[in-house]
Amino acid sequence: NLFVAPTGAIAAADGVPHLWLVKPEGGVQLVGTIDADGVSRQTLSDALTGQAGTATAVAISLEAPGTTPPPDAPQGPVVASGELQQL
Repeated sequence: NLFVAPTGAIAAADGVPHLWLVKPEGGVQLVGTIDADGVSRQTLSDALTGQAGTATAVAISLEAPGTTPPPDAPQGPVVASGELQQL
């Protein structure tokens, strides 16, 4: 599982927040949408679990409502990023 707690700035922003894993080689992988108003828990697939174990960070993009970006590139602006911490 992956837990994310965005800041208030994300909740006030225009768009739907999407969570990304930042890969060590520099690419990204879409995890999915997150709750802009509180803590989100993402249950990762086996493929994403492996990628999360090697990811260097996470990022949040804001995407247009009703759209899903490609799995390897956000279409909206990246508004936050941070390190991963294992619990």
